[in-house]
Amino acid sequence: MNDPNSQPPLVLRVEPSLAPVSRPRPGAGEAILWCLIFVMVQVVTAIFGTAVVLGLFALRAAEPGQFFEAQLQGFADAAQSQSEAAQNPFPEEFGYSLAWGLLMAQLVAAGFVALVLPRRIGPSWKRQLGVRWPAGKHIVLVLLIAPAFMVAADGIHTAFLRLTGLQPQSLSRILQSLFGSFPWPLTMVAVAVGPGVVEEFWCRGFIGRGLCARYGVPVGVALTSVFFALMHADLTQLLIFTLMGAYLHGVYLATRSIWPPVLLHAGNNGLGVLLELNVPAATLAAFPPLMGYCCAFAVLGLGSWLLWQSRVRLGPVTSWQPEYPGISTPPPKMGITVASSKFHRIALGGLGIAWAGLLYFFVMLAR
Repeated sequence: MNDPNSQPPLVLRVEPSLAPVSRPRPGAGEAILWCLIFVMVQVVTAIFGTAVVLGLFALRAAEPGQFFEAQLQGFADAAQSQSEAAQNPFPEEFGYSLAWGLLMAQLVAAGFVALVLPRRIGPSWKRQLGVRWPAGKHIVLVLLIAPAFMVAADGIHTAFLRLTGLQPQSLSRILQSLFGSFPWPLTMVAVAVGPGVVEEFWCRGFIGRGLCARYGVPVGVALTSVFFALMHADLTQLLIFTLMGAYLHGVYLATRSIWPPVLLHAGNNGLGVLLELNVPAATLAAFPPLMGYCCAFAVLGLGSWLLWQSRVRLGPVTSWQPEYPGISTPPPKMGITVASSKFHRIALGGLGIAWAGLLYFFVMLAR
C-alpha cells in the first residue's frame, strides 16, 4: 500500500480525468506564421542559390561588373513586360541560375519540413499524418485522374480569367526562359516532384492537421486550401489554387495516405510543364476543345466518386480518437483494421470510356 505521507498535498494533485489537454496545433494564427516562415525559407534559398550560380557565370565573364548589370537589367525588363506579345525573355544565364535557385529552394524546403514535423507533432507524426503506403488501386486511380485534374483546372482558370478580364503573364514563355536549357530530370524535381512532396506534407499534412482537429474537417480543409493558395502569391490563380487544394485534401481523406495527393500534385505539375516546354503555345491555346473538357470533367467526376466510394475505413472503432480527423490511423496494438472497399464496376467502366476520350485529345495534341 502507498504511504499517505508520500502523496502530494491535495491542492497539488491533478486527477487524470481533469488533466489539461493541449489544443491541436497549429491554429489559424500559428498556421499563418508557419506559412510565412515556409515561404521565406524558399525565397531566401532561391535568391541565394541564384546569386551563387550567377556569380560563377560572372567569374567567367571578361567584365564581371558589366555582366551583372546586363543580367539584372535583362531580368528587370522581362519582369516589367505585361503583355504576351511584348514579354521579354529572361537572359539565358540569369534564367539558368534562377532554375538552379528554384531547385535548391525545393531541396532546402524538404529539409525544413523534415526538421519541423517530428518536433512539432511528435514521434508518432508519420502515423498521425498518414505516411503509409496506400492501396494499389488508389494509386492507379490517381494516375488516371491526374491528366483530367490538370485539364479541368485549366478550364476553370480560363473561365475565371475571361470573366474577370485579368491577363496573367504567359506561363510557357516564363518556363522556356527558366528551364529551356535546364536538364529535364532536374526540371521535374524543381517543379513537379519537389513541390508535390514538400507542399503536400506541409499544407495537407502539418497545417491541415491542426486546422482540421481544431475547427472540424470542413472548416479545416477550407482554411488549409486558402493558405495553400495564398502561399503561391498569385492573385490571378487564387481561386483555382484554392479549389485544387480542396480536391487534394479530399483525396487525402479518401485514402488516409499522404502519397496519393503527393502523386496527384506532382503529376499535375509535371504534365503541365512537359506540355508547356514541348508543345507550341498556339497549339496549347486551342486545346482542348469543348469535348476534351467534357471528357476531363467526366474522368474527374467518376474518379472522385470511385475514390470516395472505396475510401479507407476503420473498424471496429472503440474509444480511440484520431489526432488528425479522417487521416490518422490507430496504433497497431489497438486491433483496429484499416481497409478500403471495392470499386463499383459500372462506374469503373464509365471511367475507362471517359479516359479513352481524354487520351484521344492528348494524342491529337502530340501530333
